[in-house]
Amino acid sequence: MNYTSYKTVADAYKRDYPFDDNWATDPDIREWIGECLFEMNAVSWLKPKVLDCSEEGNPCIEIKGYKGILPSDLVAVAQGGVKRVDHGFNSICMPASGSWFMSHDKNNLGLNSHSHNREKIVSLQYEIYGNIITTSFDEGKIQLSYLAIPTDDDGEPMIPNSEEVISACKSYIAEKVMTKLYLNGQIDDKRMKFIQQQCYYNKAKGVMKLMFGNADEILEAFKDFSSLIRPKYSNYYAFTHRGQYRF
Repeated sequence: MNYTSYKTVADAYKRDYPFDDNWATDPDIREWIGECLFEMNAVSWLKPKVLDCSEEGNPCIEIKGYKGILPSDLVAVAQGGVKRVDHGFNSICMPASGSWFMSHDKNNLGLNSHSHNREKIVSLQYEIYGNIITTSFDEGKIQLSYLAIPTDDDGEPMIPNSEEVISACKSYIAEKVMTKLYLNGQIDDKRMKFIQQQCYYNKAKGVMKLMFGNADEILEAFKDFSSLIRPKYSNYYAFTHRGQYRF
């Protein structure tokens, strides 16, 4: 698949909808592009990546205080894509069925127990919220296999270089801005409905383009789609405003 910078959409939007910048800042545009692609379920556009710390010097996720920071381009983790690789562990971690270990109470976790089996069970659990992964072990290293947003050499997010996808994202941004204007009393119902219909139509065209693109890409992308684990409370990290992440 061919890619282009997200700025292609930003430039197209600013050309066709010359509003003041305060109605759609660059962080707004990045986030709305991510939302639009998320709603279009643009799986075939993503790239598989691995943070493989099996050899010294390779990138991996450091767990400290039960928490680690996920890559900013992560969209979804394939089932079994989290592996603990320290202190004699080389095992797949499984997503927790609930947030029972989130209190970090070692007594509840059984980490103070003398039972090796009990400790090993809780050592293979994790939960993802936004850009943070929380594990049931307080320190260590994990290897991660995931689907990622394509990025350019500067680390900026990229999108499919398709007229239909660009138009869909551009219309989505326009619909978001028009909603602000509508709520501010600056446009009427008729114009608002027109923009909404245009957005729905262009998104549908974008979905069709993504679904009926290259057959091999689509089959590869959907091969494990039923087992993907999407992070909670987030769309596409690389499209959101990236400041200092905090625990």
